[in-house]
Amino acid sequence: MMKFYLLIVSLYFLFIIGLSGQDNTCAKEPIPGYSINEVGREIPEIKIRKSKGSLPPFHDNSLSPFFPPFRCMGYYSCHGFSSIYFALSYELNRMRGTPAELPENTLSELFAYNFLNSGSAVIGANYYDILDIVRAAGNPFWKDFSLDSTTIIMNEKLWMTGYDKYLESFKNRISGYYAIKVNSEEGIENLKQWLYHHNEDSPYGGVANCIIGGPNVMDTIQLPTSYNGLIYLKSSGPYFSHSVTITGYDDSVTFDFNGDGISTTEIDINGDDLVNLYDCELGAFIISETFGSSDGNNGRHYYPYRFFSTVNPNRLWHDEANIIVADTNAFPLVTARIKLNHTCRNKIKVFTGVSKDTASISPENIYEYPHFYFQGGNFPMQGLSADSSKTIEFALDLTPLLSYINSGELARFFVCVKENDFADTSEGYLVEFEVNNHITGEVHLSPQNHLELKNDSITSLSVVCQINFNKPEITDSVITLEPDISGYPVSSDGGTPGFHWQLINEYTYSQSSLIFPETLENNFIPWDSSNYFTQLDLDFDFPFYGTDYNSIYISVEGMVFFDSPPFLWPYFTPGENTIKTLKLIAPFFTNMKIRPGGGISYTKNDTLAIISWKLTNQNTDTPGTEVDFCVKLHSSGKIDFCYGNLYFADNNWIAGVSDGSGSQYTILEQSGETNFCSEKSFSFNYIKHPDHFQIDDTGWLSFVRNLISSGDSIYLKITDSIGLFDKKHLSFKFPEGIFTDDYDPQVFPNPFSDFLYIPVYQKNNDQISICLYDAFGRKLAEINNIHVENGYHVLRFDEQYNLSSGVYFLNLTVNGKMTVKKIVKL
Repeated sequence: MMKFYLLIVSLYFLFIIGLSGQDNTCAKEPIPGYSINEVGREIPEIKIRKSKGSLPPFHDNSLSPFFPPFRCMGYYSCHGFSSIYFALSYELNRMRGTPAELPENTLSELFAYNFLNSGSAVIGANYYDILDIVRAAGNPFWKDFSLDSTTIIMNEKLWMTGYDKYLESFKNRISGYYAIKVNSEEGIENLKQWLYHHNEDSPYGGVANCIIGGPNVMDTIQLPTSYNGLIYLKSSGPYFSHSVTITGYDDSVTFDFNGDGISTTEIDINGDDLVNLYDCELGAFIISETFGSSDGNNGRHYYPYRFFSTVNPNRLWHDEANIIVADTNAFPLVTARIKLNHTCRNKIKVFTGVSKDTASISPENIYEYPHFYFQGGNFPMQGLSADSSKTIEFALDLTPLLSYINSGELARFFVCVKENDFADTSEGYLVEFEVNNHITGEVHLSPQNHLELKNDSITSLSVVCQINFNKPEITDSVITLEPDISGYPVSSDGGTPGFHWQLINEYTYSQSSLIFPETLENNFIPWDSSNYFTQLDLDFDFPFYGTDYNSIYISVEGMVFFDSPPFLWPYFTPGENTIKTLKLIAPFFTNMKIRPGGGISYTKNDTLAIISWKLTNQNTDTPGTEVDFCVKLHSSGKIDFCYGNLYFADNNWIAGVSDGSGSQYTILEQSGETNFCSEKSFSFNYIKHPDHFQIDDTGWLSFVRNLISSGDSIYLKITDSIGLFDKKHLSFKFPEGIFTDDYDPQVFPNPFSDFLYIPVYQKNNDQISICLYDAFGRKLAEINNIHVENGYHVLRFDEQYNLSSGVYFLNLTVNGKMTVKKIVKL
């Protein structure tokens, strides 16, 4: 078979605190955890530089003046305690040179955690989600968040109120978080390097967080050494949910795991006939725990290097330690001061927007945040019982909206509150909104105020203002393809140095008229409840974000995954941040289960696969919580979402597609609506740049000139160091006079193995025909009536004819002229 294509470039049982009020007693209680294979979220790895000299045998950053005092964590907040109170407090104090012993220099572990715990002391939250909130909002010191300004008093329901407190929190942000793989001797060494010098040859090193499994078995060293009596981790369990902080290492500590009286790294001690990291009886990482100074070795445990070996089935979750990059320069250029009243905070989402048209009544572009996002449980805004708790004042960063407007021009800024309250049981008011320009100090107060929230709808306040700022702009529009060109320096102007360039692949969607299919011919019966996913082989190659897939993994919770079945990280919650960090198609992503009489079914052929879900809320079988939806995957790459009955009582669902990178995704705007999508459908179409284009962070665009056709374009994005960006389509043109009547196209590569490119220059709108002959003149294949627009194009011949190695001939007819090309098959 011969095919031609036109190239188009266009969690351990969690150790928990039962800290209540002013009670400082730590209680360790078991709760269900997660499997070590529950990965899903890929964190970028940091490249570690080696120290200029050799590492000392011992280093512990918890002994530095920048590390906070040991105390007992509050509630199920170990992820916030380890990543915020310990790690981020340390990083910020280290940068500022401030002592952590002062309460005003330690951060609250509950600020972000309380957005994620549904207002319950016995619900945990993952530090990835916590850090996403801190990246957007910063984090307050305890003096600004506690119920008492001088004493740390816990409250798991509390949301901070006060615009000035949120402004101060913006000074304590992060720019990101990274991973160090710690499952080999190289990984152990890399983490030690980070702990010692922070990738900066600094006398004060770094710290890292990780997730471990339980139940844990602790033991004491019983050897005639100075470490006799020291508490260490002997083994851990398969349930991953507890987070700790790695603060140091000790290469001198010795163990005797097999009881032979020898501490060594060179003997097979577990009988597998191998000598590797699992046989190491020397050295350990120092772990700062979350249970106070009375636990372990003055609040610390030793984790032997052996624990991190891949031979150990219960090691670190995802085999990684995570490091945080603090950012003290990320103070917003523009902020919103918002005062909001509501009786049930988990029924509302707050987002902002902007429009260049100052007469607009709704934003042209919006920005959503990982907090104030249908969160916090069924409580008033501040989480307390007092009537005044219904009203909260807070700040949001409006800087990301500046990318959508022009500097120095008037624009209308919006704050929007989306209420999902199908039963109309709650009420509230959008009390005040103002825009604060921190570049000039100007304040712009919305002329409207105290709007009653529209039930089950969106309510907004807006104000017009003019802001002068510096954002990057791509200045090139057209690239001329001179002969022998293989790259081009794309020009830009403005912005804050520290630029990142990328080629954009994107999906666009529109509402369609497709009907939800009530029945499909194949059911997944029985559904394997021991697995989160079931695999389905496709009868065609399905293109998704530039990669072809012939099998998919289907989740009960309304998702389709690729590559291998990833599992979600501990304490994952459905939401935009989850979608961004997973490569998936999600027609209806939330916590679901198969309802009685429901299920998941499919049908497929060589051009289409349809998967249908009939589910209900994971926590109830109550009538009215049923949902029916399907996804249609087309061989062309088109994706359809079709919804049947969708009167879902919960607003915590989201739909969209994502490549998992965090930057290329498309979210269905109607996500979270309680009834809007019923009996509706949406079609997603893919806009892709060609594989042979690449761009680096200097703006150098590299490509293969011969593969570019007339009319091709690419979509570029430049982002500066404070997150402002510009997007632009760049087109290509050929120099005048390059194509003449005697133009002789050269096929390439030649010789070829799997495919062959055939350049053509069309000028008369004639049909193109191609014939393939063997060396004896026998016609093997013929294709006629190929139509392309006038201009230069590249056809691709995929060798699916099972040609043997040898010489062949292509007869190519273009513009009424036939040329013969000799080709060689390898």
